[in-house]
Amino acid sequence: MMAFMRMLSLSFLVAIGCSQLASAAFFTCFDIVDSMQDCIELVETQNFFEHEGLKIGYWVYEDLAARDESMDPVILVHGGPGVPSEYMVSLKQLACRGRKVIRYDQGGVGASYVSNVTANAPFLFDLDYYPGELCALIDHLGLDRYHVLGHSWGTCVAQMFAITEPANMSSLLLIGALSSGEFYIESQKKVRQSTLPPYIRKLMAQIEIDQAYNSALYAAINDHLTGLWTINTIPMPDCVERALGATNEEIYVAINGPSEFSLAPKLWTWNVTGLVDGNRYPTIVVGGANDTMTIETLEQVSNGIENSELFIIPKAAHMCFVDQPDMVLDLIQKFMIEHDQGETHETV
Repeated sequence: MMAFMRMLSLSFLVAIGCSQLASAAFFTCFDIVDSMQDCIELVETQNFFEHEGLKIGYWVYEDLAARDESMDPVILVHGGPGVPSEYMVSLKQLACRGRKVIRYDQGGVGASYVSNVTANAPFLFDLDYYPGELCALIDHLGLDRYHVLGHSWGTCVAQMFAITEPANMSSLLLIGALSSGEFYIESQKKVRQSTLPPYIRKLMAQIEIDQAYNSALYAAINDHLTGLWTINTIPMPDCVERALGATNEEIYVAINGPSEFSLAPKLWTWNVTGLVDGNRYPTIVVGGANDTMTIETLEQVSNGIENSELFIIPKAAHMCFVDQPDMVLDLIQKFMIEHDQGETHETV
């Protein structure tokens, strides 16, 4: 779902399959962020908490020289399913603007890795587990106000969490979002795959019929499509390569399915369109102009959330915060400042 992530071995993306990625990145996820130079005393703290018998890893970022207590913290909810949160690490630059930033690895992934999920934690295949995990993190941190920022599959988690009507969520930020699995796939086929050469479309159809998702041909096509719609910054920066290479395929396949050309039943039938209360939770929907989540998919999400705002980032794909990091950082910081529940403060 990381849309064509599996192509990267990214399992989105909502996945990404990393079959033929370069062995070493040419640049870092901080090189691409011009405003990273504004950081003065940026501090990273890693810790863990227990949930459903699992050890869940998370990170907190603060710039000690810039911390503004009037700004509510933001929690980053990563995509996949099954892709570690590291690909979102450049968003920690928000801490250099005064805001505490929290990211975590969902159960079974990255710092929260579980081997043999089927035997040891089969509940990780249940979509309802994930909003509960996010709630447990918030309770563990004792947050009385916060923003939730989801990306790709993380927007599914974020919307499911919002539907539970949390008491203290300041706003909801949905990047590369979908609200209906079936609509997303059908739109992707109509808008994205229809632009491919006829012979490539024929090969993709045959791969799906044969279920040949472990073939070198599928890997090659996926790698190409990844550069079109998942991330336009090719070669990819280090944090993206590492995250895609560390995808938990067991979780990805169980929830998303073995291919980015279609969805498993769990996500195909998933639909929360119109269920998030936009009056209670101010919402912004953001996507790249080349996003695997088509503009009509993003519009479906936005139109289903009353009073939400929709922004399309030019020259960017699904990971728009990697392709256009400073533009996205400016946009989401401005939005969060408008909806912080803390004291009045000036725009940073």
